Amino acid sequence: DTMHLARLQNTGRSKMVAGNSNPDFIGGYSLEALTNDLLGRRKRPMKEIFGVKRLRKDGSEGSLVDIPPVEVMQRDPQFRKKW
Repeated sequence: DTMHLARLQNTGRSKMVAGNSNPDFIGGYSLEALTNDLLGRRKRPMKEIFGVKRLRKDGSEGSLVDIPPVEVMQRDPQFRKKW
């Protein structure tokens, strides 16, 4: 819906995405590009906000990041402030 409304508002947006010529350029109608252009900040992925590192068999934190179920994110005090 957001991308569709953005297309209706401005049909002339550049559809180029980050590439070799200019790696800082984010264009098109993606949520990342729209957030950057309209709000002036970077869109943070759910894994960055709510991600929990997966535990290894020895109990230490691994490099893989999992997102808990929505019910857990809503009810667990650990995530309440971020929610």
